[in-house]
Amino acid sequence: MVEELHNDIDLHGLSGVTFVMDNARYHRGKPTGTFKGSWSKELFCLTCLEYGIKVSPLN
Repeated sequence: MVEELHNDIDLHGLSGVTFVMDNARYHRGKPTGTFKGSWSKELFCLTCLEYGIKVSPLN
């Protein structure tokens, strides 16, 4: 990931760029819809199908 950032900076001809990250909750966030362990099996399977992931639910 760091290498990709360096490449993007070079691609745009930028210099003197500084990235500052702390341990804030929003830096560790996951996209909306990311699977949570509390989800039911049915909701998990439906979400997989929505994203085109083939699943075979276990009984």
